[in-house]
Amino acid sequence: MYQTLIIIFIITFVMSSKKHKLVLCHLFYEDLAFKIVKKLESLNEENTFFLFNLGGTLHSNAPLIKTINDSLLNKIILQVPNAGRDIGAKLRLFQVAESLKINHDYTLILHDKKSPHIKDGEKWGDELLKIIEPDYLNQIFSTFEQQKNVGIVCSSNYIQNEYSKDTKSFLCTSNNIIKSVLHTYHIKTSNYDFVAGNIFWVRSQLLRQFFGSKLSTDKIIASLEKGGNIVDFSKGTNVHAWERIMCWIATSQGYSIYGI
Repeated sequence: MYQTLIIIFIITFVMSSKKHKLVLCHLFYEDLAFKIVKKLESLNEENTFFLFNLGGTLHSNAPLIKTINDSLLNKIILQVPNAGRDIGAKLRLFQVAESLKINHDYTLILHDKKSPHIKDGEKWGDELLKIIEPDYLNQIFSTFEQQKNVGIVCSSNYIQNEYSKDTKSFLCTSNNIIKSVLHTYHIKTSNYDFVAGNIFWVRSQLLRQFFGSKLSTDKIIASLEKGGNIVDFSKGTNVHAWERIMCWIATSQGYSIYGI
């Protein structure tokens, strides 16, 4: 199922009173990958586990693997088949974490957001990634601890909602696909907020409850379009539908999205 480039499993991940964190990171663009790894050093501690997927334009992975190995304590590095863009890779990485029974209370879902087809796409990515900046981390985890109804924390500038109550539809090209997926997996929510860009912190229990009891991630991944640079300008895609639904996994369980 996976083509493994290298697995680095350093057993320093120990039990303590501190909350455990899981980082699921898909790296596609060579010019941004090193920047992301550098930013992730702010999370580097014994209670954090990093899972990486390397793909896309990363033609020579050896330098990046060395950087990850030198910079971070607990990590696994894989190359997941290039399907479903970052969504497919993140779901595969979550499968790996669950199969290894990695202990985690909060999960960070991220990738090297670039969007070359959109003006200021890299700026969009930088704004989403502020949730791994040291200045924001204390606020993020304090929010989770103090506000038990918060399921997701993200950049406030990219919380969007495309649902029209009048037409009971989503104002995007993936409307029909979204409706079909919601029906298939019995996802019901009154809050259709989502994080445009699919980079956020989430309570791990919400992912486990959804993927563990409702469906097989293999089935979802099989439905995703092939390739790593899929767009939805002219027609909807399963990839872009799941970009939204990943957030509704939290809101359908009664939790809210909090922006910083």
